[in-house]
Amino acid sequence: MRIILRQYFNGGNYFSEYVGVSATGKFFGGKLVGKLRPQFWIRKTTGEYAWHDNQLTCTAQLNYYLGNFYIFGWYMTPGKYQETHSGVISKSPSKYQIEIGWGKNGWNISASAYNFAHTSWEDLKETLTSEYYSFDRTTFGTQHHARYTISVSYTIGYGKKVQRKNEISGTGTADSAILK
Repeated sequence: MRIILRQYFNGGNYFSEYVGVSATGKFFGGKLVGKLRPQFWIRKTTGEYAWHDNQLTCTAQLNYYLGNFYIFGWYMTPGKYQETHSGVISKSPSKYQIEIGWGKNGWNISASAYNFAHTSWEDLKETLTSEYYSFDRTTFGTQHHARYTISVSYTIGYGKKVQRKNEISGTGTADSAILK
């Protein structure tokens, strides 16, 4: 007679490391800024749910500035990993966003679209495989579904005089009037 225990605890070791590079390039006098961050993951577990996987992931980002207007976009490749203390392997889809906006004198108006071509409500696909028990499940939610936002904000300077340089590019910062 055999007994199946539904315990997802992996009694072995967990090893996860990555090697990555982050590169930023500015083109056309700083109007176009690109960032690229590839990472090579090495993951291995031992124990009941022993698993190993090597994976290359990447995040890319572009910003384009035209006067007070900007366009921003990013993309992240799909991911796959095993949870730290269990044998559940999770797969997440790619993610991406595009945003357009305008900023001047403390005002910032923007509209963005996140995962605009993703119509599914699937967040994660999870699998567990062992000698006597296995499952495949799909988690549903809003994390990877398409969504759209419109934002209007105004930054108020108070206390000491603050410097506004180029708020939409993120290169200008306002010194704290409280902590000085």
